[in-house]
Amino acid sequence: AFLVFMILISLLTGNKTLLYAMGIVFVLRMVRATAVLEILAGKGMEVINTADAKFDPNFHQAVMRVQNPELEDDTIAMELQKGYMVKGKVVRPSMVQVVSN
Repeated sequence: AFLVFMILISLLTGNKTLLYAMGIVFVLRMVRATAVLEILAGKGMEVINTADAKFDPNFHQAVMRVQNPELEDDTIAMELQKGYMVKGKVVRPSMVQVVSN
């Protein structure tokens, strides 16, 4: 949030040097986050798949139910928060929205 605030201040004041510096900081944060995810994947971490999946309480936490006549009951309509497994064990279930017609 602070980074976005500083970028907005830079844009409003016309301070391009600060804007460039904030952009570099933002890119470095993205690279660091990607590197951390790669390290964790090397240690056996994987994202729980929710695309075109049926709700499974072993991997998903239903936090909302919606009606959608285009989808079957118990189909995941939307992922609200990613879930993760490490070496086959769930460490955080995916928070999902589930179809219930």
